[in-house]
Amino acid sequence: MRFTSVLSSLAAIVACVATGVNAQSKSLPWDGRGQDLTVATLGDKYMLHILNQRMGGQGNPADYVTVEPTGRSPAYNGDTGVISVGVDEKAIFNGQTTFRRSELVQNVKGDTGGTTFFRASIMAKEALQNKYMWQVYFPESHNWEVFVDATKTPQMIQFRTDANVRWETEFTPGTWYNFGIALQSSGITLYQSEGDAALAKAYSTDKAFSVPSDTELHYGLLTLSTDGSQPAMVKNHQDILYFNGVTVETSVSGTSGSAPAPAPSKTPKPSTTTPASSTPATTAPASSTPATTKPASTTPASTAPATTTPATTKPATTTPATTKPASAAPAPSPSPSSGKCLRRRD
Repeated sequence: MRFTSVLSSLAAIVACVATGVNAQSKSLPWDGRGQDLTVATLGDKYMLHILNQRMGGQGNPADYVTVEPTGRSPAYNGDTGVISVGVDEKAIFNGQTTFRRSELVQNVKGDTGGTTFFRASIMAKEALQNKYMWQVYFPESHNWEVFVDATKTPQMIQFRTDANVRWETEFTPGTWYNFGIALQSSGITLYQSEGDAALAKAYSTDKAFSVPSDTELHYGLLTLSTDGSQPAMVKNHQDILYFNGVTVETSVSGTSGSAPAPAPSKTPKPSTTTPASSTPATTAPASSTPATTKPASTTPASTAPATTTPATTKPATTTPATTKPASAAPAPSPSPSSGKCLRRRD
C-alpha cells in the first residue's frame, strides 16, 4: 500500500543519516542473564542510554527496570533471574516525543561463518493497556523482530523478518514465551516454545543470508506514532514486560537434541564506553503474508497485576485454536525498510 511505502521510505532515510552507538561489541558467547544482577549493576552487562537520557535530562533506570534474581523457577536457559522493563507516558528518549520506549541494549559480535543464536524468554503478567504495536526484542538491523500487537483482541506475540509476520500466537498473561533465533548463511530460523518446554523449530527462511559481524541488540518496549503526534498513553500507568535467559551464542541450544546452554559468566566486566544518542527504531506493519500460527489456549489466563516477581507459569494448553493469517491491514507503526540501509542512533 502507498501509506506503508511512504513510512518505509521515511524510516530508511532516518536510519541512513543516523550515527550508531559507539561501544565495543561483546565477544560470543554473551551472557545477559539477570540472576547475578541488580538494578545498580545493570551497567555491567547493558548500555543504559535509553533509560538515562530522558527528554535531554538525567533519567533513573530504577524508574523503569526491576531485577529479581530468583524470579523464575526452574531456571530456563540457565537463568533464574527476571528483568522487568516498563514504559509509560514519560518514557521519552532524548527529544523523541513521537516515541515511547524503554530498552536495555548491548552490542555483540556475530559469527559470520557459522551460527549466531539469540535467546530470550518474554512474559506479561497482565494485558498491555496501551493499545499499540510494541517492538519488544530486536536487533538494530531489523533482520528479525519480535512484536506484541496490543491493538488486537486477544493480544498477539509475533516474529517477523523483512517486516513480514512469519509466526504469531496469542500473548496470554502469565505464560513464558521462549525464543531462539538462529542466523546462518543459509537463512534465519525461529525456535520457539512456551513455559518450561524445550525449543522447537517454528519457522525458517528459504533464502541465503549474510550474518552480521556485529549486532546492536535491544529488548524492552518501543512504539512510534505514525502521524507526528505523541502516543496517547494511559496516565500514571506502566505497561511491563518480563525477560529471562537473554544470551547470544555460537550454536543452537535449548532444543531437545541440542547441547546445553553455556554456563553463565560469574564476574561480568563493567561497560566502560558511553553510547551516543540513539536512532529511533521503526516498527513494522503486519504483512499480508500469512504467518505460521502456533495453537494457543482456548481459555485466556487470568490477568494479574504487575509485580516485580513473576509467577511460575504453565505452558499453553494443547487444545488448538483456529489458525488465523496475519492481518492484511497495516499496523499503526511504520515498517523498517528492507532496503540497503537500516541504521539508527540507538
